[in-house]
Amino acid sequence: MVNIGRRSRTLVGAVFAITLTLAMRSDSRQAGDSIRLAFLGRLTQEEDAGFHRFSKAFERLPASLRNRVNIQFASTKLGAVEDIEKAVDAALAGDPTVIVAPSTFTAAAVRRRNRDIPVIFASFLDPVRYAVVSSTSARSEPFTGVWIDDDLDAKRLEVLRDAYPAVKKVAVLMDADWRANTKADTRLIEAGQRLGLEVSVLSAETLVEANRLLDETASNHFDAWCLPPTGLAFLHLSAIMERLRSWRRPVVVGNTAAVEQGAPLSLALDYSFTWPAMIDLLGRVLNGESAAAIPVQRTERAVLAVRPKPAEGFPPPASPVTRHADVVYR
Repeated sequence: MVNIGRRSRTLVGAVFAITLTLAMRSDSRQAGDSIRLAFLGRLTQEEDAGFHRFSKAFERLPASLRNRVNIQFASTKLGAVEDIEKAVDAALAGDPTVIVAPSTFTAAAVRRRNRDIPVIFASFLDPVRYAVVSSTSARSEPFTGVWIDDDLDAKRLEVLRDAYPAVKKVAVLMDADWRANTKADTRLIEAGQRLGLEVSVLSAETLVEANRLLDETASNHFDAWCLPPTGLAFLHLSAIMERLRSWRRPVVVGNTAAVEQGAPLSLALDYSFTWPAMIDLLGRVLNGESAAAIPVQRTERAVLAVRPKPAEGFPPPASPVTRHADVVYR
């Protein structure tokens, strides 16, 4: 049984589904009937930060369209694949008008069950490799969305070395899917060698596993840590960083918000476009454009965030890195 906590690189777990035929959808829009939108969230509706961001971006839609949309929230509860598929089946049984799936594995589960319903997705993993879509350009399936194509781990190691020149041994903690998707065992080891670093790639799927791993790796075993924006970090970054802070170890993360909260360094893709882009795609599809014809959206803009005086316990980064930062928190 596969646990979605380890498998997600999710921005958030969400799914939308439609069971109406194309003709019925067209007739519905012309008649001004309500649009049923099913959102498969990560946790509960109140706890799901991604759903709140979606709801805020949803206001971008014209009122004439927005007022016709009835959002139905359902939770996958970060369960096993079987649980996600049950949640998708339940959403499809509700006869919604559109599917929005802001996670790789919920989107893939929808595709396995759906041939006709337009789907708006978001994915950290390669959506072609993980069978969300057959192509990121035109495709036969009615899917379109956003691919947060994060390939910055080697660059994160470089930023870490520049910020802490004395560092030699670095641990990179990630979940299994990120490790496989980025070919970390070869690419990061080689990148570390070019930078004069001895890199160890470590995997954990849950906070319990991460704490067990941290217990096994003595606090003085590694000089510094790198925490890419995997599903593990998405859910448990604060708890993991607290351990590293108590060890007074340098860390670079893939989440700008973590620097705002006290971490010393982050190199992250600019995710701010994600929810607005998904809402724009949703509007295009609801206005009659074919999801299959809309290219998958991507961003390549990276943001280096630095805190010269990080939270107590984290050593401060070298000043040259601060001078080159895009965002500095003081």
